[in-house]
Amino acid sequence: MERMSPNAKAEFEQFFLQQAAPGIKVKLHADDFLYTPVDVRTFCEDPYYLGSTLHDGLYPPLDDLVELFEVLYDGYDLLPNHGSLSWCYPRTKMKWKVIVPAKPAERMISSGKVVRHRILLSISESEFQLVEPCLEYVNLPDHLNLHQPDHRLQYAYFPNSGMISLVVVTEDGRTVEVGVVGSEGFSGAPLLFGLKTSPIREVVQIAGNGFRIRAAAIEDCLASAPELRTAMGRYAVILGMQISQTAACNRLHTVEQRLARWLLVTRDRVDSEFLPITHDFLATMLGTDRPTVSLTANTLQKNHVLQYKRGAVKIVNRKKLEACACECYEVIQRFNPMLGLS
Repeated sequence: MERMSPNAKAEFEQFFLQQAAPGIKVKLHADDFLYTPVDVRTFCEDPYYLGSTLHDGLYPPLDDLVELFEVLYDGYDLLPNHGSLSWCYPRTKMKWKVIVPAKPAERMISSGKVVRHRILLSISESEFQLVEPCLEYVNLPDHLNLHQPDHRLQYAYFPNSGMISLVVVTEDGRTVEVGVVGSEGFSGAPLLFGLKTSPIREVVQIAGNGFRIRAAAIEDCLASAPELRTAMGRYAVILGMQISQTAACNRLHTVEQRLARWLLVTRDRVDSEFLPITHDFLATMLGTDRPTVSLTANTLQKNHVLQYKRGAVKIVNRKKLEACACECYEVIQRFNPMLGLS
């Protein structure tokens, strides 16, 4: 057993500070903290969630080790009645004190337009004020093309509501969806890394509204907004994993499984059981034909999973729909908490 040196303590705090959600400060509460030398990266399975499960067998082998962390949002005072969260393991006891004021449900820009986009709500108020002049409010009607393959990216879009579909188009005109973006994310992800073009078509799948930032302004905007850059970078990585899983799903799984996965992913992002979508558009998204989609949807309707009316689908029984989906939905859904999705 060793005493935690000031340098080790600072390293531990800095690691969690870097991994935590934007605007969070992490502070070790005990000066005389005793610990066994162990790579701090073994402490948490998912450092983005302070207090998630430990890696099996990697906890420090100390009896009744107590760690007390104080987690505060930047700029907020200590709030009462938030309590403590504790986890006990066979040979380790970890205690975290988590004080997290609720994020605002919405913000408003100077023009009076309301911001409900999750990333834009996640950054501190001071940083939002720096970003706000770059935000341009836009309506996003369904089937609006936001970007054509291999054209220069003009904007990054941050939807308040609705959903954007990321579509691959082949030379013979066939299409298949590889990813979706709702209020948890943004389109135009290559701009975050200095890329000017993308081979993916971006089209509004479900109508809504939101904001956009000009491609030419992205670099300057992010230079003054490190919290926003971190949140966008995290989302871009998760989106890449979603695209990979969707590509595998489109190749390996049945139309019923793919349709169930698509409906569940969409429902998570629009937060509604009622999805205004046609069989024609579903066929385009799933890379199949309309009769196949109609036949599959009719089967699900007969099994009391869906209700279909012209131009819209309603999810009647989510549990049954999840049972119809392949494992790809579970893989994609696993990242929902990181994105602020339920």
